[in-house]
Parts: sequence; structure tokens; C-alpha cells
Amino acid sequence: MKTSLAIVAAMPLVGSVMALPVNNITARLLGSRQSFVEIPRRNATAGEDSLVAPPVQVSDNGAINFMNLNSVLDTLDPDSIKHHVPKALPQSTSSDAMHYQPVLDYSTHSCYNVPAIDAEGNVASGLRSSYQTNLSGGCRKKEHLDNQNVYVRSRCNNGWCAYMYEHYFEKDVGLEHVAGIGSGHRHEWENAVVVVKDGEGFPRLVAASVHDGYIRRMPRKQVRRVRFQGAHVKLVYHKTGAGTHAFRFGKLLDENIKNDKHKWVRGALVDWNGFPSFELRDRMVRAFVNTGTEPKISDAHFAKYLDKAIGKRIPNFDPYMED
Repeated sequence: MKTSLAIVAAMPLVGSVMALPVNNITARLLGSRQSFVEIPRRNATAGEDSLVAPPVQVSDNGAINFMNLNSVLDTLDPDSIKHHVPKALPQSTSSDAMHYQPVLDYSTHSCYNVPAIDAEGNVASGLRSSYQTNLSGGCRKKEHLDNQNVYVRSRCNNGWCAYMYEHYFEKDVGLEHVAGIGSGHRHEWENAVVVVKDGEGFPRLVAASVHDGYIRRMPRKQVRRVRFQGAHVKLVYHKTGAGTHAFRFGKLLDENIKNDKHKWVRGALVDWNGFPSFELRDRMVRAFVNTGTEPKISDAHFAKYLDKAIGKRIPNFDPYMED
């Protein structure tokens, strides 16, 4: 289902109005003069309509180009985007992937992860970050904890297996009540990587994503710096200072659990090859291209981010070698 958002050209240089498809970051307007286009949004504090000028540039051939689709979506009137949280897919994965799946808690200023897509192909709308608070929009509802998917992809070679567990969040707010880059972004993906040696049954390496990078631990060597529930590493989704949100490893104090279930949480796990169809899986991946945050289990990113997460810590494992 395609959704269109109306872009109103408020400057005199651009007089024609076209619709911007959500899944396309380029819209075409009549005219050839280069200019900036103002887009109407609702004033978040006064409830009045106002105009802001995001970095939307009309090139000589009449195309409007956006650096990031999220900045466009978050500038529009929020009423123009219908909020949608998909219904979780049923769990479909291997027993090994379930055995090593991380368990999560969430700091009090963090959203809960939700499914990115449902069985009918409806993709999560996400929530705007501009002029918002960490928890606005209902991103931390208790019922979300009973409606979750985590997406896993594995790679095994040379006696090792690595599992990447991807989690989708509706938004990631940085500075509250502001717009622009500092406000964060609509949609958020964070993942964890677990590496296991054949026949051992317990992780040799665990890594938690922090935006585009990772923090990692070697459980045998860093016993006091990483905590487990069985073979499940404990992670906390939290706000990184004045910045946006990411994972960190659980600590002793985190046993005072903050989420509404008051226990460590695991969402229904869906394997890369366990989606109801490959078409549905690929639709989910494509939906987040050019949003500024994408699932790293995709073909385009998987090997590169395994390499980032593991580094040189497991010399015999090749993140680029197919199973």
C-alpha cells in the first residue's frame, strides 16, 4: 500500500504542488529554479500551524532531494501520518538462535521495541522525534511487551557461529522539545551479536550496538563486566547521556528491573529464513532504506556489521564467508 504526503511549496519560486511517496526520497516539481521549499507543520507547543524550512533543495531539473526521509516525515503535520504498530509474526527460528537470544530491559526514558512488519506486509509507521519527549506517542505501552519481534540471522564457518539479533523501535529522541538533527530520528534499529564455538553452548563473544558501532565483551575474560540469564546476555536499552538511545550491557544494579513486566524480556524471534515469505522479509528491509537507520541483517549490511562487532577477537571466523 503506497502512502502519499502532500508537500506544499510555500515560496514564490515554486508554485506547483506534488505528492511525495513515502518510499521515495525524491519528488518532482514543475519549474527549474534552485530554491529551498518550506513545508507546513503543526506548532507542537501552541497547536498552531507554522512554517519551517528544512534542508530540502530543488535542483535545476526540478527534483527535490532530501538528505534523510526521517527529517521530512518529522517536519510534516503529525496528523498526516497514521500511527501503526504491526502485529507480531509468530516465532520461527532454530533452537540454537533461541538459546543465545539476549534478554532486555529498558531504562525509564526508553521506548519498547515493537514489530517492524506484520503478516499482511504493513510496515511500522514509526513516531516523529521533532518537538517530542523520549516517551511521547505511546512508545512505552505495557502491551508492547506482549507484541514484539526480534529478527535474527546467523553465519557459521570454521567451527564458529555468529548470531545477529535486530530490534526495531519506533523512534529515537535525542534532545527533547527540539527539531533538527539533535532531536533524533523516526525509526530505530539496534542489534546484538553473539558468537559461539561449536559444541560449547555458551557465548565466547557478545557485542551490543551503539548506533553505528559496537561495544564488546569476552565473557570468559571479563566475567564481571557482562551478566547472563542462562546463556542469554543481559542488555539494557538506554539513553546515552544527552544523545540518543543504544544498548549497553546489564549491571548488578539493573536487576532492579524498570520495564512493566518487571523481568528480563525476550520478543518472539523470527529467523532471516523464517519469515512467512521472502517477499515479506524483503519488503521489511526495503521499507527502511534511506531512512537513516536500517536493519543490519540485510544482505547489504550483514557481513560488514558482523566484522565491526567481532573485529579480530575470533581469528578463525570469517564474517564474509557464506555458510
